[in-house]
Amino acid sequence: TSGIPIKMAGLNITRQALSTPERMERIYALPGQTARVAAALLDWYNAKSKAAWGIPGAAIHDAVSVAWLVDASLVELVKAHVDIELRGARSRGMTVCDLRFLRRGAQGHTGGGGIAGSQAPNVEIGMQLDSERFFDLLIGASAADIRCRLTVTLESTLSLPCILDKESTIREWLADPRGNAVF
Repeated sequence: TSGIPIKMAGLNITRQALSTPERMERIYALPGQTARVAAALLDWYNAKSKAAWGIPGAAIHDAVSVAWLVDASLVELVKAHVDIELRGARSRGMTVCDLRFLRRGAQGHTGGGGIAGSQAPNVEIGMQLDSERFFDLLIGASAADIRCRLTVTLESTLSLPCILDKESTIREWLADPRGNAVF
């Protein structure tokens, strides 16, 4: 391996981030066209998830991984040995997480033992998501506090002065009439 620390956000954790009807109400209440598009996409995804799995909302998989990078305290994790099954007739290519130590109820145990009995933990696995705080972050209770952290240069044949800059909030960018034309 490369030696780079690995964190894993598997389905066990991303399925804790369901866009339930209560959470959707918060999304519907957000202003702007971007929020309306996001709500429409989630409505479609929610309907498909309910039809396929009978669950009250769709899992917002990718956003969990990004949110974990933004705020590591959103996720409780364990260290364990993880490997990819290469020989199994029904499990070839599957990720195998050795979590047997959890069933033994080992207090303070951080993994180990590995699949072959001697492999050290090699991955931090997300086990529990603080889903309410995740949705607070995702929805952005104060989206006006999110600031642009990069510079974008646009060229146009029109000569329009821009009052928006890197300190402008997302809300200001979306409210600007020139920004609305982009959507």
